[in-house]
Amino acid sequence: MAKKKRKVAKRHAPAKRGKRKPSKFKKTGRLPKRVKDRFAKFYWLHRPALNTFRRSSYQQKKRKGICVKCKKAALKTSIFCSKHLAKSRVYNRRR
Repeated sequence: MAKKKRKVAKRHAPAKRGKRKPSKFKKTGRLPKRVKDRFAKFYWLHRPALNTFRRSSYQQKKRKGICVKCKKAALKTSIFCSKHLAKSRVYNRRR
């Protein structure tokens, strides 16, 4: 009995897509030997860029007069709203 010839599907070239959006976090930093999970790995690889991103958003909120911890209006004498100012006083109180 002769074997039947099977049709072999032709492989197509991968579909061309638009250019990928570049990441705003440049890969810098050094990875420690053991990392707990993929989130810690991302943090350690992108730590300098993440810190500059956080600092810039802090400065923007400070200039606009918004509480740096939430979106409420900050007090004139502080960078916090009344709620977060009270919380920071409790947290920073001497024992």
